[in-house]
Amino acid sequence: MSREIEQHLERARQQISHQNLRAAIESLRRALSIDADHAGAHALLALCLHDERRIHAAEHEARLALALEPESPLAHYAMAITQQAQRRFAVAEDHLRQAIALDPTSESYQLALARLYQLWDKHAQAVPLLEKARELAPDDPDCWATIADHHLQLGEFDRADAATRRALELDPQNADALLVMGHLLLRSGKVADAREHALLVLRENPLHAGGIALLGAVKARQSLFLGLWWRFNSFVGTGSATRRVLMLMGLFVLYRVGVMLAGDLGYESAQLPMQLTWLAFCIYTWVGPTIFQKQLQREMQPARIDPKY
Repeated sequence: MSREIEQHLERARQQISHQNLRAAIESLRRALSIDADHAGAHALLALCLHDERRIHAAEHEARLALALEPESPLAHYAMAITQQAQRRFAVAEDHLRQAIALDPTSESYQLALARLYQLWDKHAQAVPLLEKARELAPDDPDCWATIADHHLQLGEFDRADAATRRALELDPQNADALLVMGHLLLRSGKVADAREHALLVLRENPLHAGGIALLGAVKARQSLFLGLWWRFNSFVGTGSATRRVLMLMGLFVLYRVGVMLAGDLGYESAQLPMQLTWLAFCIYTWVGPTIFQKQLQREMQPARIDPKY
């Protein structure tokens, strides 16, 4: 590898670490202008394009990296990230397992597979990967932030708080840890502090999906209409898929039992209000996510153009 290419790659890595993605993309393109067959440059470019939400371009670069160097763990990792973004979880899992087989000492690939399982709602399968990553890199803030997010999703808030604080001790600017802390603060009613944590992330990367989502959640929490939906969604959405299904089924059973009991006890006049209440509840929980997504979209523009960022 020529010294000039190495300089471009090292500059790109530093720019990525500072979330300066556009500059990193330019550095990688300069490296590729010197050697168009550099698999590592293609893989890093794929990761940058993914973070810029240019998923199809990212997948193209990841495929080029794999074609040039099929045994590159970084290329498999880049391909996995692009497949995960398109919810092709099984394909992403296969590439991450290949990356781990090629480089079993890297905690990054262990954490990536754990995050995939969290997104896939396979929390039990994430646990041994998190433990292995912590064993490989006990002082890695990304590891502790991922552990914190795991506990947050399972509703284990005290353990999430402890892991988040450990991550922030190691790296006060760690975006994932800041987001977990922001969600914990929002749950405890500290809305202003949660908003500040979202802005800390967005100042570094205005396109950060997690930062935008947290800022949208803050706005929803403050909204009179969306506030109730946000609390309900936060309560029901915590934990495993089985728990969520059982809770929703339980609510429906309670509604049906209530209607039947009202009829059996001679309170037929109460049945219609109960049915209308249930219908209103269903409509509210159905339109809530749509309105929330629109809230997120509105938050994206201020995050991009506000000079404070």
